[in-house]
Amino acid sequence: MRRTLAPLLTLAALLAGPPAWAQVTTGGVPATGAESKALPKAGKPLAEADRSFLEGAIGTAIYTVEASRLAAERSDNEEVQQLAETLLTSQKGLHDDLTAIANDQGALPAAELDPPRSAMLEQLRQVGDGGFDQLWLEQQVDSQRRAVELYQQAAAGSQDGVLSSMARDALPTLQENLGALEQAAGAGMAQNQAPR
Repeated sequence: MRRTLAPLLTLAALLAGPPAWAQVTTGGVPATGAESKALPKAGKPLAEADRSFLEGAIGTAIYTVEASRLAAERSDNEEVQQLAETLLTSQKGLHDDLTAIANDQGALPAAELDPPRSAMLEQLRQVGDGGFDQLWLEQQVDSQRRAVELYQQAAAGSQDGVLSSMARDALPTLQENLGALEQAAGAGMAQNQAPR
């Protein structure tokens, strides 16, 4: 199946330039050029659980953006490309919001992936074209499940009102994305296991 022009043009517009998480000024503020929704200033210093949430959520956003870029480059499957575009857009927005909160609290995590996420990206880079879509979907389902759990914990237990509110607001989109990924992965797995 050949790619359609409209999704590629949309993805090209989204992918232009270096990733937002790589565009950091000396002060640590993301220089994305895009307007992020105004976030209220957080109050007291972050609790350890809230710092852990920020690190995990920002790491997930960075990984998902990079994995979605790979899907845009490598997949010929329109559904995978649409899912990648959706994830790319939502995770870039979450990353920008989370980074602003972390920066405000002086808790900005490193803009590098942890070893497990780096290994997942490397797997995506190395897998043959025939196995890319399946591996990408499996990784995204796992990553989004973990993200939903992480955001649920922050929504229910964060000591920071800004983080708690942000996590609650993000959950419906994360859950919707997870449902779409699970559906696509289920359909893809059934197709791959059907006798030929």
